Amino acid sequence: MATVVELRRQVARDLDQPLVEDDIPESGVFWTRHEVNQWLNEAYRHIYAKLAEIEAPWLVTEATGTYTSGSRFMAIRDADPDDTTGGLLSIDHDPLKIAGIFDITGDSTEYGTRIRYMPYNQFEAYRSSVSRQGGAPSANVAGWTWWGHEPMNISLYPLPSGNIELRIRFIPGTPTILNRKAGGADDVFRGPRFGQLGFGRRNLDTPVSIPANFHDILPAYAVVKAKQKEESDYRDHQRRYEELLAQLLQSAEERQVESSRSVFVSDSSDYGHVDSW
Repeated sequence: MATVVELRRQVARDLDQPLVEDDIPESGVFWTRHEVNQWLNEAYRHIYAKLAEIEAPWLVTEATGTYTSGSRFMAIRDADPDDTTGGLLSIDHDPLKIAGIFDITGDSTEYGTRIRYMPYNQFEAYRSSVSRQGGAPSANVAGWTWWGHEPMNISLYPLPSGNIELRIRFIPGTPTILNRKAGGADDVFRGPRFGQLGFGRRNLDTPVSIPANFHDILPAYAVVKAKQKEESDYRDHQRRYEELLAQLLQSAEERQVESSRSVFVSDSSDYGHVDSW
């Protein structure tokens, strides 16, 4: 896998910009390290979102948390992005998607029983119906839904009569920022605290959410943005980026067909379209 330093070096080669201490300088040059980092991460977020639509299982991770007895709802994370102690999970961004919630209370395997998802309106109608019939807290949860944002809230019903341990499978809301100096140290600014499994206060050295053979797509995008800043012809570089993006999306779709993995959303009509610059 290409490291972020290697990706920056590739951008510098494509732009014929000299390196200082094996990296793009922080100042004194037309395209600075900070700018190139921003462009690499802009491309990373853009591609991450597209992969989440086409091949969500590639990005899914999981975590466990305790849903408190009798709670009408629980925030999936703390409302303060700098505090990961006050929510259901120790994360600092709302999930992009939730793939499943499992009740693992008392289950030594932690596989648990899948809780049925209900769309919000259906969930509210069910809850109102049960309440009118004199429903009370129960040890058996019939369904869950989500609502709100920043933070997202999770509701279970019937209200649990005791604390419930949940295993939640989800796609993190954003990929970890790529930001590393030559030699392995982090640069000054920091990004979301998603680590190896989607958590942890650290930056990743490689764009792990993109298959390794498509890492060239990030510097291709950065070169387009650099050429736009220079106000020079970037059309050949843009075509290369669009070709790489189309190949990546096609590869993701082919993996779904060949391995029969679950597809969350798939719209092949998007393959030939790249957002305008």
